[in-house]
Amino acid sequence: DWPRGRAKLRSWELWEAMGNPRFVCSPMVDQSELPFRMLTRRHGVQLAYTPMLHAQMFATRPKYREATFSTCEGDRPLFVQFCANDPDTFVAAAKKVQHLCDAIDLNLGCPQGIAKRGNYGSFLMDDLDRVKALVSAAHRELDVPVTVKIRVFPEVERTVAYAKMIEEAGAQVLCVHGRTREIKGARFGLADWSQIAAVKRAVSIPVIANGNVGSYEDAEACLEATGADAVMSAECLLWNPAVFEKPQEAAAESGENAAAQPEPQELAPGLLREYADEVDAHPVPMGQVKSHAFRMLADWLMAFPDCREVLQLRDMSTDHLRGLADELERRAAAKAAEEGVERWWPPLSYRIHPKSAGASKHSHDGKEAARAGSGNAARRRIEAMRKAQKRGKVPSAAELSAAADKAAECCAEDWGESSEEDDTPVLDLDSALDDWDAALREDAESASNLERAFEKA
Repeated sequence: DWPRGRAKLRSWELWEAMGNPRFVCSPMVDQSELPFRMLTRRHGVQLAYTPMLHAQMFATRPKYREATFSTCEGDRPLFVQFCANDPDTFVAAAKKVQHLCDAIDLNLGCPQGIAKRGNYGSFLMDDLDRVKALVSAAHRELDVPVTVKIRVFPEVERTVAYAKMIEEAGAQVLCVHGRTREIKGARFGLADWSQIAAVKRAVSIPVIANGNVGSYEDAEACLEATGADAVMSAECLLWNPAVFEKPQEAAAESGENAAAQPEPQELAPGLLREYADEVDAHPVPMGQVKSHAFRMLADWLMAFPDCREVLQLRDMSTDHLRGLADELERRAAAKAAEEGVERWWPPLSYRIHPKSAGASKHSHDGKEAARAGSGNAARRRIEAMRKAQKRGKVPSAAELSAAADKAAECCAEDWGESSEEDDTPVLDLDSALDDWDAALREDAESASNLERAFEKA
């Protein structure tokens, strides 16, 4: 707990008090909850953010606070993030938890439609006076530092001016996501590290870089290219919570036993087992647990689809997760024996979209990234389909069959296209997947039809 009356730490005092963190877990709604934060801390994360919390609801609804925020002794350093558009409400919400964290963060980066409707997140970039008022009020009235997470403008000059204004208003740490607010969802685009570098040169407070980080190598490259003090990962941490652990090459350079270092896919069963332990220690709704399990095991579930049944159990428990991890490791051992190899792991089915992580210059494995990006987009839509199924809104088999035929045509047409920076073929299913999105609005039979359509494509 933060002692009352203690002088509030300023930028670099705060940074040094936190141990000069380099690797950061991003704020993710319903995803960066306590047990997941604790898991990532086991594997290289040195600073974590809570999920984005709604300031008005947090300030006025005790049940919302109880459902959305929890922490523990080992959950530090910790930034608690809020979305807000009213200074008094922001401060009131922050005062509920300021004694349980190292800083309060203001979200100025959320690009989603709900943020536009609520007038918060990146849509406050159109109201700089309000941004200044929010940051100033928190800096003036809170007992802990205020930090801010932003997106960039298309013009670097506007981004730099924006960052300097936020610093002058009282922000003690600035996280810069190198994408504009128009780049979101399936419309991925490459984060602009040069904009982050420009901000770092212009401000005097610690800067966290966000964007294009899907591996340990990406993280090191980002730090070098931007000069930032730390680097943040979001979605890639969901697929591999050990993103910030040293890979084989780094282990070899440091004199560690590189041969003993596992491939990312090999880590998944063990990570799931560790996550189950954290959930036992820090319970959260099982829906969040299932979401993490599906992402961590994405490669394994592609190889062994029948194992999905465990994660679809209504009464699923953490013991089920441990049993699933054991079963996957047993199957891996059997595969290794069958193929006459020492170790076996499933093919890597997930990479960052080539337009989001730099399939060429910002990724150590760009060609696989290019080929797998659309698979990730499809999985997102399959998840949306399952949610729609629960509401009784699922497209018919005929509609999905037509969509699959369209997807197959798109595959044939798009495979010949190349990325701008090298000759890597880029498989783009977006146009066909748009048909599936439209079909979500129709009544029909079963979400499994979509998976069959995707397999056909």
